[in-house]
Amino acid sequence: MIAVKKEINVFADFNNRELIEVENPHVFIFGRYNLQKSNERVLVVANFNNNPQHLSLENLGNWAVQYRPLVDLYRGESPDIFKNSLVIPGFGFYWLSEL
Repeated sequence: MIAVKKEINVFADFNNRELIEVENPHVFIFGRYNLQKSNERVLVVANFNNNPQHLSLENLGNWAVQYRPLVDLYRGESPDIFKNSLVIPGFGFYWLSEL
Protein backbone atom coordinates (compact mmCIF):
# COMPACT_ATOMS: atom_id res chain seq x y z
CA MET A 1 0.00 0.00 0.00
CA ILE A 2 2.81 2.42 0.86
CA ALA A 3 4.58 1.72 -2.44
CA VAL A 4 1.41 2.50 -4.42
CA LYS A 5 0.81 5.65 -2.37
CA LYS A 6 4.32 6.93 -3.11
CA GLU A 7 3.65 6.64 -6.86
CA ILE A 8 0.61 8.96 -6.68
CA ASN A 9 1.61 12.65 -6.66
CA VAL A 10 -1.56 13.93 -5.00
CA PHE A 11 -0.64 12.09 -1.79
CA ALA A 12 2.39 14.35 -1.25
CA ASP A 13 1.62 16.48 1.79
CA PHE A 14 1.07 20.00 0.52
CA ASN A 15 -2.10 20.62 2.55
CA ASN A 16 -3.98 19.62 -0.58
CA ARG A 17 -6.97 17.84 0.90
CA GLU A 18 -10.64 18.54 1.24
CA LEU A 19 -12.91 16.72 3.69
CA ILE A 20 -16.29 15.79 2.26
CA GLU A 21 -19.24 15.46 4.60
CA VAL A 22 -21.88 12.85 3.92
CA GLU A 23 -24.83 11.75 6.02
CA ASN A 24 -23.60 8.17 6.42
CA PRO A 25 -21.70 7.94 9.75
CA HIS A 26 -19.85 4.78 8.61
CA VAL A 27 -18.19 6.43 5.60
CA PHE A 28 -15.21 8.80 5.69
CA ILE A 29 -14.35 10.70 2.50
CA PHE A 30 -11.74 13.22 1.49
CA GLY A 31 -10.28 14.45 -1.76
CA ARG A 32 -6.62 15.00 -2.60
CA TYR A 33 -5.48 17.07 -5.56
CA ASN A 34 -2.32 18.24 -7.30
CA LEU A 35 -1.78 21.95 -6.70
CA GLN A 36 -0.11 22.44 -10.12
CA LYS A 37 -2.37 20.15 -12.19
CA SER A 38 -6.03 20.55 -11.24
CA ASN A 39 -7.08 17.51 -13.29
CA GLU A 40 -4.97 15.19 -11.07
CA ARG A 41 -7.11 14.29 -8.09
CA VAL A 42 -8.03 11.29 -5.97
CA LEU A 43 -11.17 10.69 -3.95
CA VAL A 44 -10.43 8.58 -0.86
CA VAL A 45 -13.47 6.67 0.40
CA ALA A 46 -13.37 4.43 3.49
CA ASN A 47 -16.05 2.29 5.10
CA PHE A 48 -15.63 1.81 8.86
CA ASN A 49 -18.46 -0.72 9.15
CA ASN A 50 -18.46 -4.45 8.48
CA ASN A 51 -21.49 -4.10 6.17
CA PRO A 52 -21.25 -2.72 2.62
CA GLN A 53 -22.23 0.95 2.39
CA HIS A 54 -23.70 2.91 -0.51
CA LEU A 55 -22.61 6.43 -1.44
CA SER A 56 -24.58 8.51 -3.92
CA LEU A 57 -22.13 9.99 -6.41
CA GLU A 58 -24.45 12.97 -6.90
CA ASN A 59 -23.82 14.24 -3.35
CA LEU A 60 -20.08 14.84 -3.64
CA GLY A 61 -20.16 18.52 -4.62
CA ASN A 62 -17.10 19.46 -6.72
CA TRP A 63 -15.96 15.85 -6.55
CA ALA A 64 -19.09 14.50 -8.25
CA VAL A 65 -18.17 11.89 -10.84
CA GLN A 66 -21.60 10.99 -12.16
CA TYR A 67 -20.78 10.16 -15.76
CA ARG A 68 -17.04 9.57 -15.86
CA PRO A 69 -15.46 6.13 -15.48
CA LEU A 70 -13.58 5.60 -12.21
CA VAL A 71 -10.65 3.39 -11.28
CA ASP A 72 -9.40 2.38 -7.84
CA LEU A 73 -5.71 3.31 -7.95
CA TYR A 74 -4.82 0.80 -5.23
CA ARG A 75 -6.32 -2.25 -6.97
CA GLY A 76 -6.29 -1.01 -10.56
CA GLU A 77 -9.94 -1.95 -11.01
CA SER A 78 -13.23 -0.13 -11.46
CA PRO A 79 -15.36 0.01 -8.28
CA ASP A 80 -18.87 -1.39 -8.04
CA ILE A 81 -21.44 1.27 -8.93
CA PHE A 82 -25.16 0.54 -8.78
CA LYS A 83 -27.77 3.15 -9.79
CA ASN A 84 -25.20 5.97 -9.53
CA SER A 85 -24.18 4.84 -6.01
CA LEU A 86 -20.74 3.61 -5.13
CA VAL A 87 -20.80 0.32 -3.22
CA ILE A 88 -18.05 0.25 -0.57
CA PRO A 89 -17.34 -3.22 0.85
CA GLY A 90 -17.34 -3.79 4.61
CA PHE A 91 -14.17 -2.29 6.12
CA GLY A 92 -13.11 -1.48 2.55
CA PHE A 93 -11.66 1.59 0.90
CA TYR A 94 -11.08 3.12 -2.52
CA TRP A 95 -8.56 5.57 -3.93
CA LEU A 96 -10.69 6.74 -6.85
CA SER A 97 -9.53 8.61 -9.90
CA GLU A 98 -11.14 9.34 -13.23
CA LEU A 99 -9.98 7.37 -16.23
